[in-house]
Amino acid sequence: SKDILQRELTPKQALAAGQVWLCLVNVTAIAVAWKGAKDPNVNTGVINLFLIADLLALSIAMPVFMGLGALVTQTGALAGCFSGLLVIMGFGWFEFGTFMAGLEMFTLMAFGNVMPAEVGLSASRTCILFFVLPVVTGAIAYVVSWMDHVSRSFPVGDKVAEETTL
Repeated sequence: SKDILQRELTPKQALAAGQVWLCLVNVTAIAVAWKGAKDPNVNTGVINLFLIADLLALSIAMPVFMGLGALVTQTGALAGCFSGLLVIMGFGWFEFGTFMAGLEMFTLMAFGNVMPAEVGLSASRTCILFFVLPVVTGAIAYVVSWMDHVSRSFPVGDKVAEETTL
């Protein structure tokens, strides 16, 4: 995120890049919604599709916004994003006991083989995940960035290797 801000783009280039990105994301979202609405075997409601998008966006929102400042490094922001995905998957794996249930948690149990009594918006796990995700991803981004800053303050090179062999 900081790299994009540091590039010297003209206003027209930045606008064009934003419009291309927006079109790519929207065309993909429209294709998924269209396919889900036409297939009678897939029980997709529009609210479940929005919840899936919100869940995945929330898993990366905190690290991305924290990465715009000087406190969080690129490594920390990336670790925070991956930790959000792991939290979602780990939640399903822990609750239902299978790896596949962990993967199905990305859909808030609205799709897949595991059929709990509550799915999507009506499930209590949805509220828990939406509260826990920004806290965990922000904390991981901050801690990994702190470790990155600390590791950069140590000297690197032959002096360290000589000192450890003595």
